Amino acid sequence: MHLLRNSAWTCIAAVSALLLGGTYGNANAQLLNPGFELPDASGGDVPGTANWNTFNQVFTTASFFRSGDQSLKTYGPFVQGGGTGGTQALAAAPGETWVGEIYALNSSADPIDNVDFGVYKIEFRDASGQLAAGGLFGVDIFESNQINASTPQDTWTLLGVGTAPAPAGTAFAQAVLVKVDMDGAQGGSIFWDDARLQRFVIGVADAPLAPAFALQPNVPNPFNPTTQIGFALAQRSAVNLSVYDVTGRLIVTLLDGQLDAGPHEVTWNGRAANGSPAAAGVYCYVLETPGGRSARSMTLVK
Repeated sequence: MHLLRNSAWTCIAAVSALLLGGTYGNANAQLLNPGFELPDASGGDVPGTANWNTFNQVFTTASFFRSGDQSLKTYGPFVQGGGTGGTQALAAAPGETWVGEIYALNSSADPIDNVDFGVYKIEFRDASGQLAAGGLFGVDIFESNQINASTPQDTWTLLGVGTAPAPAGTAFAQAVLVKVDMDGAQGGSIFWDDARLQRFVIGVADAPLAPAFALQPNVPNPFNPTTQIGFALAQRSAVNLSVYDVTGRLIVTLLDGQLDAGPHEVTWNGRAANGSPAAAGVYCYVLETPGGRSARSMTLVK
């Protein structure tokens, strides 16, 4: 028995790159300037960056880069509790699940101090650009793991974030990169490169969303090398639990068989079906029974 391939409830995991624009409502192009290559900063740091809405001390720079020949530099803003960073908004709809990632650098040339930090966020916003009300348990903002003073210096660190389903009223998903200044003092710089934000789409033929089971967030998340995935069944059922990358490629099937009612927990060791280590990045785990399916995201770090 293999629910994901052979049943009437066939689940096709796929990820579609969302149409991005620099302002609300611009859905005519893919993610613009994700590597911060524009404008040309080869002659020195340039304020702001193309296609992103930036705030406070933000510079396109050629001083550091993970790919291409530029990145984004954020520092300051020398206001206690203030932030500096950039945003880009994407067309979205209620009920969608989103995943995103970005690489960040804590440079020994200007290291992050002991209280400042940076995160990558996904915010759900309504047609007027305001935060969409509600969300899962009232949550409409989701944050990645942090880059901070304890992050190894001079190494590009992956920050990954995934969401619960977007709340009612959602018209946009907004990517936010931000350095937070906790004390208002000089706190070093954070460099950013290779941003991504995508919608995780699961198509199920005539399958209702099932109240017969509950899929829990994995713990820990982010993780390395292992994480635990918990779920509960209301009755004995056929179950398939599989892990996919953000392109929709099946990485490994963790469960495929009958389970009794009650709570269950499965460990993923961060390896693909052939035993090789999975790459660092955002993954989606999908639980399916004959009564429906559910999905969540998780981040493997190295």
